[in-house]
Amino acid sequence: MIARTVGRLVLDVVAVALIAIALLMLSGRMAVQPVLSGSMAGYAGRGDLVVGSDTRTDSLHVGDVVLFAPPTPYETPGNHPVAHRIRSIDTVDGRLVATTKGDANAQPDPWTLDLAHTRTAQVHLVLPSAGWPFIRLHLLATPAGRMTAGLTLMASGALLLLVGRRRRRPSDEPWPPPFESDRASVPLRQDAPAGPVPEPAAVPVQPSRRCPSAEPLRSLPRHPGQRAGDVTGIGHVDPDCRQCGPTMLPGRAHAAGLVR
Repeated sequence: MIARTVGRLVLDVVAVALIAIALLMLSGRMAVQPVLSGSMAGYAGRGDLVVGSDTRTDSLHVGDVVLFAPPTPYETPGNHPVAHRIRSIDTVDGRLVATTKGDANAQPDPWTLDLAHTRTAQVHLVLPSAGWPFIRLHLLATPAGRMTAGLTLMASGALLLLVGRRRRRPSDEPWPPPFESDRASVPLRQDAPAGPVPEPAAVPVQPSRRCPSAEPLRSLPRHPGQRAGDVTGIGHVDPDCRQCGPTMLPGRAHAAGLVR
């Protein structure tokens, strides 16, 4: 039960993260790029997916890994961004310039970045092997490809959320057995006596007192107090009958002899 709950929580977190990344990609505030070489092996290998956010120049520090497009004449095919680590930051002629280097490279990069004129995105997340689909499909190399990648990530996150909600629905299990058949499996209380449960004591039923005047009219003479046409269909009802006394009830109950 705990493992299932943890799994659903992880699934929800991944889904929300994918949707958030897609929204940031489509808004232009986040850079998502696959790693095409092994120059950063140990931090991000070929086929990994790096995720970075646009960062102000004055907030960069030595040791940060940043995504950037190499300056002329060192452009990459398709002007694909490179993820390298900042090696130094200096001020030259009033401008901040930085040098970079790949962790697996023996020499630093041959260029110098003018941070005031270079768009940089600081890398915050590395997703192992998640960049291969983008490499195979040649996505993220063009604006249309980046939009397609963002929509794909959003659809993937929505699909994960849908799968999580379907797993939370109760399973189609049959209804439990009726109470009468299930009652036998309920254990008795510790203080309950062993053996069969005794039947409840019968309540004595007092015989009813039937009014003599309630006998069928066809088998007995008419009551002295009965007027012609006063027939109930069961017996005669006379409110002034002294034989009934105070036990007489009005209506058909008395006429049927149900008075107790």
